[in-house]
Amino acid sequence: MNNVILHPGRTTAALLLFTGLAAQCTVLRPTQNAADLKPAAVWQGLELIKKIPTEQQPKQICFNSSSTEMYVTNMNDGSGRGGPVLTPGSLAVYQLPSGQLMHRQPARTAIECLVTGKGTLLYTDMFRDEVNVFDLKQRQILKRIPIKEDTVANFKNARFRFMPKIIAPAPDGSVWAVSMWLDGVSILDQDSLQFKRRIPEFCKHPRGLLYNNRQELIVMCYGVPDGLGQIVVLDAKADYKIIKKIVTGGSPRHIVAVNSGLALISNLGLGQIYLYDTSTHRILKRLTVGGGPNTIALDVDGDHLYISQRQSNKVSVLSLAEWKIVATIPVGAYPTGLAVSPDGRFMAVSNFHQADLYLYQIVRQGPAR
Repeated sequence: MNNVILHPGRTTAALLLFTGLAAQCTVLRPTQNAADLKPAAVWQGLELIKKIPTEQQPKQICFNSSSTEMYVTNMNDGSGRGGPVLTPGSLAVYQLPSGQLMHRQPARTAIECLVTGKGTLLYTDMFRDEVNVFDLKQRQILKRIPIKEDTVANFKNARFRFMPKIIAPAPDGSVWAVSMWLDGVSILDQDSLQFKRRIPEFCKHPRGLLYNNRQELIVMCYGVPDGLGQIVVLDAKADYKIIKKIVTGGSPRHIVAVNSGLALISNLGLGQIYLYDTSTHRILKRLTVGGGPNTIALDVDGDHLYISQRQSNKVSVLSLAEWKIVATIPVGAYPTGLAVSPDGRFMAVSNFHQADLYLYQIVRQGPAR
């Protein structure tokens, strides 16, 4: 095996039990939350399967529900911001676990992706100010949804003004929220696939987004270099009125749900991970991990958090139960995107400055007791 990283105190003999593990893992239904389920095996570590070449500047990674395909958004330099041509970025579709490239969908500057569970994938095109709805079966764009009003002027000689980033679905399936690096948040209707409204700038550089179960939208405001790093809470029931601001310093970046009441947040500038109460909007715990924690993804066991650290070229694994780092692996240059497959078999990380991604098997010993 290659690059197997074991949880401290566990032996390599335990890895022999890995054969046939896929049949033991819990497979998610589209309506389920990965963080609410436990797989049938105990987390042991990571085994490198393959280094997969990508285009330049691979950004985010998404998996389909059956873990047979993986999707990668590529910025691919992002030069040539003006004009109608859909280059040089892309959405790339790879077969798993071989890493074979199955399809390339041209984009101006593909940034973040979201698999909807309805046979489609959304991805933001930053230099076109739109969210693209991609049909996973037909391999074609169904709709290009603008993230702003027609009356908003683009920058001179460009097709953008606000630069869309992260997409977050509302729990009731009514809308998607989209963070905009140079503005606030855009709201898109899920049924009609139409732009619905825009919440103008309320902080500098909104990034990660999460709706809680009270219809409040929690926004990570990166801030740097133009403002304060902070967490802003908007009330979706009350016209997205600001109900709380929490100044953190640094640069809060991503947020992922642990369960209906807790979330985890990465603060890249401070090198910290937060355990956050999504009801009271309090930071319950802080852990300094260093290395520029960027994208975070929760394992399906609900206990292990994968952290891409772009300043140290590593991925660390945080045990929530122990509240400490239990494994660290070296990866490529400037790790950026990171994702876990819904069935808990794979973890992948994109290396932004290296034009590739590393695909790992998540090693487990089972069944859990």
